[in-house]
Amino acid sequence: MGAYPNGCYQILVNNNPMLLSEFINTNKSAVLSLDTAEMFGELVSCTLFEEKTVSSLRIQPIINGNKESYEISVSDFEFDCFRKADDEVVKVKVNSAEIIFATEGDVIASHSSGESLILKRGESVFIPAYAKEYRLSSKDRIARVFN
Repeated sequence: MGAYPNGCYQILVNNNPMLLSEFINTNKSAVLSLDTAEMFGELVSCTLFEEKTVSSLRIQPIINGNKESYEISVSDFEFDCFRKADDEVVKVKVNSAEIIFATEGDVIASHSSGESLILKRGESVFIPAYAKEYRLSSKDRIARVFN
């Protein structure tokens, strides 16, 4: 897979090499502008296409009590999950802006100022860095993204 002269790009369709122009000609519903084709070619040239097993795509967490920490391959953020945080209220120290997700059920997020918020399943909340610390409680799983 790669770039060819005159702006022709080879792509894989069902594991068969095909020129991008052939793909567009045989799939009339796939309408790409020249700009899109050029961006697609740039994306392809910067992407490594390797077959992976499903199990290799799943990151195994580091478990510490009811906290699951996932090692992410980028330094931009970190990702934790808390399971059954209702057994003990989870106190979280804040060093950066964070986002909390109620992934499976209701979550109560509270701050020492007396503020509290109930998140329903699927909802999230932004926690600013100046919050310094907050508490979480839930009978279900909570996801946390932070830096």
